[in-house]
Amino acid sequence: MLGRRTFFRDILQNETATKFVLNALSVGETDGGRNLARVADRCTSSDLQQKIRRHFRDEIRHGVLYARVLRRLGVDPHALPVELDYEAAIRRAGIGLSPERLQNPRPLDDDEYVLLFACMKVTEDRAWSNTRMLRDGFAPDATLHACADEVLQDEAWHRAYATAELARLASAGRRQQVRQTLRGYRRKEARAYLAVTLPYIDRITSLLGYGLGKRLFMKLGCAAGCLWTLLTPPALEARRG
Repeated sequence: MLGRRTFFRDILQNETATKFVLNALSVGETDGGRNLARVADRCTSSDLQQKIRRHFRDEIRHGVLYARVLRRLGVDPHALPVELDYEAAIRRAGIGLSPERLQNPRPLDDDEYVLLFACMKVTEDRAWSNTRMLRDGFAPDATLHACADEVLQDEAWHRAYATAELARLASAGRRQQVRQTLRGYRRKEARAYLAVTLPYIDRITSLLGYGLGKRLFMKLGCAAGCLWTLLTPPALEARRG
C-alpha cells in the first residue's frame, strides 16, 4: 500500500517531480489571489478592504515563496495546462463572483458578499487541508517544510475570516441563503477539484514511475475524499489543525 510519507519521499528524491509540484504551487497561489485586489476595491467596509488586501498580498507572497525554491532548481514558473488549472475549474463551475462582475466597479451588495465568502470558505478550506498535507509531507526538507508552514498559517487566517463573515451574514437574516450557497459551492468545488486532481495524479505518478496499481489507488482515495465532501453538510465554524 502507498502511504503518504512514501509518496512525498519519492517526490523529494525525484527532482523532476519536485519541480512539477513547486510550479503547480507557485502558479496556483499567484492565480488564486489575482482578483482579490479588485474585490477589495468593491467593498464599502474599510475593515473588509484591509482584510482582503492582506489576503491578496498573502497569496502573491505564497507564489513567490514557492517560485524562489523552484528557481534554485533552475526553472522559472510557467503556466499550467488547462486540465491542471484549479482556478479555471472553479470559474467554470460558476463558484463566486463572475469575471464580468469584477470588471464592474459597482460596490458589492449583501447577496454578492454571500457568494464571495462562500466561495472563499470552500476554496480556503481546500487550501488549508492541502497545505497541511504538504507541510507534513515536506518535513524531511527544511526549506520546503518552512515554506508550507508559513503558507499554512496564512491559510488558517483566510478560512477563519471567511467563516466569520459568513456567520455575520447568517446572523443578519441570511442564514438559509448562506447555508444553501455554501452547500452548493462545496459540491461544485469538490467536482472541480476532482476534475483537476485526476490528471494531476496521472502526471505525478508518471514522473515517479508508478504502475497502474498505485495510480488507481491514489485516484480512488481522491474520489473517496471528494465523495465525503459531497455527502457531509457544511459548517460555519473552522476546524483547527
